[in-house]
Amino acid sequence: MFYDEKPEQRLRFGDIIKGYIGITPVINVLDVDVRNCDFNIEVSYPEFFVVLTPCCSIEKKTLIIAPLERVLGSFFLNPYFVKDLTGINKKMTAEQSVSPNIFKSWSSEEREKRVSEEPHFALTEFFVYEKHDLLPEYEINMKDVENIKTKYYMVNFKKTFNIKCDLINKNGDFALKVLQLSLGSRNDLRDKIGSFYSSRPIEDIVEEAVK
Repeated sequence: MFYDEKPEQRLRFGDIIKGYIGITPVINVLDVDVRNCDFNIEVSYPEFFVVLTPCCSIEKKTLIIAPLERVLGSFFLNPYFVKDLTGINKKMTAEQSVSPNIFKSWSSEEREKRVSEEPHFALTEFFVYEKHDLLPEYEINMKDVENIKTKYYMVNFKKTFNIKCDLINKNGDFALKVLQLSLGSRNDLRDKIGSFYSSRPIEDIVEEAVK
């Protein structure tokens, strides 16, 4: 079960909420004196957002959220994902993590190396939300592929931001809460976002091996 059938009134990590706006500062030219920076503010109005503040830290009128977005059409080029897009949230083998065309494009040495690896998280910046009657259906248009209708959505950890709201506290009445993750799904989200923030760049791994 991906969603909790009996959601709590209070906000929890991973909840889908609505009623907020997205704000992204765009800096075009940097200056030592920040008052001279060339920037603008992009404002968006997604219908849904995801709560990414840990449950125990939802307080003091502050919340970390990210927009709930439509999934990428490229996901449907991978047969493993097509069976269930929430498989993206779990550890997988190298062959499962890419489309057959990409897997075949690897050299035999690369393929052998990848296949020998333990299952791992792929697409670490994404977490996919299961279909639900409360989430609108939409259509994905792809070149040379029949249009796809789906109710899957996703959150991109690269798009998180902070908001302030007087209604935010541990036990407040949040009327704009839409869906709550089950305990298992919330743990999956915690593991996936943890893998995103704990990813190690190749240069650090090489440097550590040299020491």
